[in-house]
Amino acid sequence: MSYYLALDSGGTKTETLVYDADGHIIVRDITPGCNAMDVGAEVASSRIIDALERVRKYFPEGRPERAFCGLASVNYYRDRLLGRPKEVFSDWNIVWEDDGRGMISSVLGRGDGGCIVCGTGSSMFCRRGGEMMHTGGWGYLMDTVGSGFMLGRDALRASLRQFDGRGEKTLLYELVSEKLGARPENSIPEIYAGGRPFIASFAGTVFAARGAGDAVASEIFDHNAKALADMTFVGERFYRERYRLVLSGGIFRSFPEYAEAVRSMGSPLADMIRAEVPPVFGCAIENLMYDAGFDIDAFREVFMKDYARVCGKQ
Repeated sequence: MSYYLALDSGGTKTETLVYDADGHIIVRDITPGCNAMDVGAEVASSRIIDALERVRKYFPEGRPERAFCGLASVNYYRDRLLGRPKEVFSDWNIVWEDDGRGMISSVLGRGDGGCIVCGTGSSMFCRRGGEMMHTGGWGYLMDTVGSGFMLGRDALRASLRQFDGRGEKTLLYELVSEKLGARPENSIPEIYAGGRPFIASFAGTVFAARGAGDAVASEIFDHNAKALADMTFVGERFYRERYRLVLSGGIFRSFPEYAEAVRSMGSPLADMIRAEVPPVFGCAIENLMYDAGFDIDAFREVFMKDYARVCGKQ
């Protein structure tokens, strides 16, 4: 029996799967995120090694038939990030790529098209034949528009602005306080210590407050959705015709109204499709979809049923 490995890593978590050619999942493992922009290349590199070592025992010969690793920020840190993992796993057949390629494949298979990734961070990738284009995603200090981090940061900022008298009264203050277990003005050390993934975890307060009719949350929602939608016009210049665009990542999966807002504000040439599969599914099919006779639909059916099981949803 041949087993394969798929790894998807962003700012919040690294998800590793061992599975067979039919889509049956042998094991799912979750470890901390490997985005070098957050933790530095050395720590991220060590986390990649740890994630792979933790599943080594599941392969009959100590290594997978093939492995595909989708890694946020790999385009910026490739040598520093991958130097040590490539040495440790030199006998493994691994493709190391950014996280966009697998997300495109997760919905479009081998076809051309793009993807907006919206999780802890955000960016846009477009594929045309063998050519890839990337826009956005320059890190949270400069550009991670519309992301979970930006939504969470805006929620925290609105709460603090209410407290110190500079902003409007907003339900976000109560929701943020509830999530923190304390008032935000008394939690500044904890907020800064938590870092980007922790701040991104407050994104849900924006959607909850907006759903309750909060004007401040609605403004945050609209501003961030528009920032993501702006990227779709870059795709117009790349394709110069109608193109398919996958909306992927944890924020889009959890909050379909956000994907719909991006669709309504975006390029009329972009046919947007909200991904209903996890990003790691794209990494999984990257190992197999170029094989003769591979049936992506049959694989997806088995994979998603098993994925629900290993995630504890059945």
